[in-house]
Amino acid sequence: MHMKRRYAIIGGGLFDHTNAVAGAQQLKVLASSGFDTLVLLSLSVRDDATIYYNETPAVADGRMHDLLHGRFPEHIATLKKTGAIAQVFFGIGGGETHDFDVLANLLSTSTGRNMLISNFSVLVSCVGVDGFHLAPVSLQTALQKNTLIELTLLLNHNFGMGITYGLQGDVNDWGDCLAGIYRGNDNLQVAEAGFLVCPDNPAVLTHWQNGLAAYALPLGIADVADFIVPGCAAGNLTTDVFRQWRNLFPRNSSGFIQDAAGSLVLDRPSDLADYFMILRS
Repeated sequence: MHMKRRYAIIGGGLFDHTNAVAGAQQLKVLASSGFDTLVLLSLSVRDDATIYYNETPAVADGRMHDLLHGRFPEHIATLKKTGAIAQVFFGIGGGETHDFDVLANLLSTSTGRNMLISNFSVLVSCVGVDGFHLAPVSLQTALQKNTLIELTLLLNHNFGMGITYGLQGDVNDWGDCLAGIYRGNDNLQVAEAGFLVCPDNPAVLTHWQNGLAAYALPLGIADVADFIVPGCAAGNLTTDVFRQWRNLFPRNSSGFIQDAAGSLVLDRPSDLADYFMILRS
């Protein structure tokens, strides 16, 4: 599987469903930024399978809740209609969240699994997203690996969703998961890309590329250099620092900015456009 080149922003705190003015401004910023992929942080799933976007309930008991009654679906539809953002993903996990522990419990029973399918069905039918960005905090145990594999296949098989990952931890654990997904999908890889936050050290990217390339079992990934997308956390990033970071990595390759606080879209839109130009240079 060959992954298309993409330039992504992983952003938090976007599209408050009650604030039409702020949402319109964010749409304008994203549409003119140059980035073609947006990951929205973040979804969480509660013990009863209720799905939240940040702290706003989206779906419970197979029915729409606050988020989906507000302007959020309209914002996403408008954003994609412009054609500037080609793909929109919901992010699940990352940070210190326990989302995947909750998901493991739900997936362990037929009742929990059916509740997840019902609620995700409502979500994807109301919001025109292209997929999910899954970022488990740990993949050290068999249960954690099986949860990622099962969730990936559930979202892809039931709803045709694309899947990307937030890579962290041990590369061999990810090899186990990617091999399991490949086997579980009739020897076709579901995963589109793995996003890897890299410090100012290209050896980190090389380590992950070599690790997946050398993995003992088939992964269904034609080129791990295409599959692994290097990125940088926004934080206190400046244009000069980002340019120095970009110069450490292959030119004309995919790349991303991780902006968990959403500060680039909300407060620094000109910086966001500058960062895209640096990625493309």
